[in-house]
Amino acid sequence: VTIHAIDRAFDNFKKIGKANLTLGVVGYRLQQLKDHFTRFERLHGQIMAAASNEFIMTDRYFTEDQFDKCVVTFLTASDYMAEWMSRLESPPPSQVSSPNQGSVTTLFTERLAQRLRLPCTCVSVSITGIGETAATARSAAKVHVSARDGTGPSPSISALVLKSLTTYIPQPVPDITKLSYIHKLPLADSDRTSAAPIDVIISAELYGAILLPEIRNRAPYEPVAQNSIFGWFLSEPMPMPSQSRPACIQTHHCTVLSEISDQLKRFWEVEELPQQTHLLPEEIRCEEHFVSTHSRAPNKQYIVRLPFKSGPPIDIGDFKQSAIALYSRLESRLKANPDLAKEYHDFLAEYERLDHMTKAPLENPPDDQIVYIPHQAVVREHSATTRLRVVFNASQPTSNGLSLNDHLMIGRKLQSELSFIILRWRQFRFVFTADIAKMYRQILVHNCDVDYQRILWRPAPNYPLIAYRLLTVTYGNANAPNAALRVVEQVAEDKGADFLLAVPDDFDHQPQRQT
Repeated sequence: VTIHAIDRAFDNFKKIGKANLTLGVVGYRLQQLKDHFTRFERLHGQIMAAASNEFIMTDRYFTEDQFDKCVVTFLTASDYMAEWMSRLESPPPSQVSSPNQGSVTTLFTERLAQRLRLPCTCVSVSITGIGETAATARSAAKVHVSARDGTGPSPSISALVLKSLTTYIPQPVPDITKLSYIHKLPLADSDRTSAAPIDVIISAELYGAILLPEIRNRAPYEPVAQNSIFGWFLSEPMPMPSQSRPACIQTHHCTVLSEISDQLKRFWEVEELPQQTHLLPEEIRCEEHFVSTHSRAPNKQYIVRLPFKSGPPIDIGDFKQSAIALYSRLESRLKANPDLAKEYHDFLAEYERLDHMTKAPLENPPDDQIVYIPHQAVVREHSATTRLRVVFNASQPTSNGLSLNDHLMIGRKLQSELSFIILRWRQFRFVFTADIAKMYRQILVHNCDVDYQRILWRPAPNYPLIAYRLLTVTYGNANAPNAALRVVEQVAEDKGADFLLAVPDDFDHQPQRQT
């Protein structure tokens, strides 16, 4: 019922005529929509708490993904209503524009496109202006042009987006109060002395659509007034500059995005190795956390702790019921592909056989400190080693909207720059490459943290669903790449002196890191 109420609320709102939309009407409808969704979320939680596995696999609510569809409808409707609220609360932003009959296309600045949040499409258009200066537009947007008060025609056109358009220096303004035929006209530019930047150049295609059929002029060489949807335009003759009276003349031209010298500079900057890398405060904390918490097991495996931003304990919501629902969907997908199902279950069976995961004990820590991570199959048809990999999604939000990855520090980038690798590659006649098998899974996660990376799995649908702890560094965990490579560095620090021939000076060639 609440799903239909949300759908109806959106449909009914779209049927309201624009003339009847007021702040009060839109605010009431938006609050009504939010109330419907609050009730829907509460009912969804009750359904998830009471649903059995069989119900989840057979009921239309789950098989047709009605929860996800309802969320999409709510977000679309709330965004639509909120946009109307913003329109009614304040008039559309006015920008300095310049009509130009000589321009064959309308131009926008990047600044204005970002402010209006225009949806842009990628293009590559070369634009030539005065003096044959050239610029390249990389994006275009559909825009509607209207008067400040919203009255009159509102033509639309596709505009090209550039970083900058032209500069404007106000000229001495004649006293129009002495010109009775244009005095007191509402001008399009209310402040002719303003040096505000120009954000729009209106093309010849649009020029005719903004003009109104009124022109006022009196004598040659005096200002001419042309009415438009923006107000009155004034045009007047410009005296030619002389040595005794220099002038600055502006023309409508496109500014080149970057000077040739800047473009040439980028060539050597791309190939130049950084002398030092400045670390962010969180990256420094993550490094200090690793140094102070890593250890080694009796079998010499490295053990790491999860680098939480704060805690533990952490502020994480419940996800078990949602994890059960997601696993049921996964089983439905595997059921339709027996070969994929066999590879998937073989992968996780090996995971358990190698002691990379183990069944969770019955004595659980507090429920609010257990995180269930959903997983799925990723097939790489052309992989020379592993065709199927199980990927764990530690970015899946829990009931409070936060995921495990939201609580983890990512750590500094430890991979070498590509340019650094290529330069080293060319120093030797013969080069060998190697891969560390199951690299992440060679590193253990401390026993205090394994309940933050639990999964649900069973080898076949007729088995009970079992909770497992992942005992090793898990791909899908935000800190996993940093943890794996940091352990490799630590191996070199701990044992490099004992195996000088086996451990090259890889890490000595890394750019110095400045903290």
